[in-house]
Amino acid sequence: MSDVVNQIVASESELVRLLGTYNTSFVGYVYGMSFDEALVLTNDDWKHRVEGIPHNSFLVAAGFNPARLADAAEIDKEVVLLRVLEPVTLPQNNDLVKTRIEHHQRRTSEEQFPGDVNDGLDPITAAELQSGGLRCSILGTFYLENGELRLGSDIENFMTLSRMRAYKPTEAALSLIVNHVNPEVKRKALEEARNAGFSQAPSPINIGTIRYTSTARMHRGTNPLVAVFIQPTDFLARRTAVLGMTRTGKSNTVKLQFQQLL
Repeated sequence: MSDVVNQIVASESELVRLLGTYNTSFVGYVYGMSFDEALVLTNDDWKHRVEGIPHNSFLVAAGFNPARLADAAEIDKEVVLLRVLEPVTLPQNNDLVKTRIEHHQRRTSEEQFPGDVNDGLDPITAAELQSGGLRCSILGTFYLENGELRLGSDIENFMTLSRMRAYKPTEAALSLIVNHVNPEVKRKALEEARNAGFSQAPSPINIGTIRYTSTARMHRGTNPLVAVFIQPTDFLARRTAVLGMTRTGKSNTVKLQFQQLL
């Protein structure tokens, strides 16, 4: 009976949906955490499986088993939103670097170019040497309130011995994150629209698709593109900035936004 309940809860929960296809989107373990940052232990194999972890990309972390959410403690029923900042060294990093260097020094002329997947190492050593850390900023917490998904701008607590696992959201999960609007914001937009004489709130405007890096190769190669929508009420309330590198379409984006608003 418990397995049936967990299957139903997992299939319907938006918290589980935020993790995406969690069996394949897993990228590591949270091994350090504060109110502002989280440290994630990952490795090259997990990063390869999710087609890379770009700088500034989103990760999500959860302390519950996605397949058994109904059994989770109440304090664990949340998903923390992370942004990748930079690699971070592990305590054993000097030993790992030393081992890599010694391995290269022992190479023969036949090993000038890359070989098999372990590149001349035994599988256990290769698994150890590909480990690394990621420093991530904490952007907020997704949680359910009265059956509605909400995003808070901070976290309520952190555990020194964290149970959290990290995942890279893609496709539907990524769309749910980037286009999320808290329920009270939607209700306020509807109220303002009705006060202005409209029967419903303005429809969100599609301004493009997610692009984490200028080198858009792997993360746009096989996964469906994730559309990004903005709320017209954000413009009317003057809460929006347009930022980007030179020649990336800022002026054209603003022009299209005004056309949609008008």
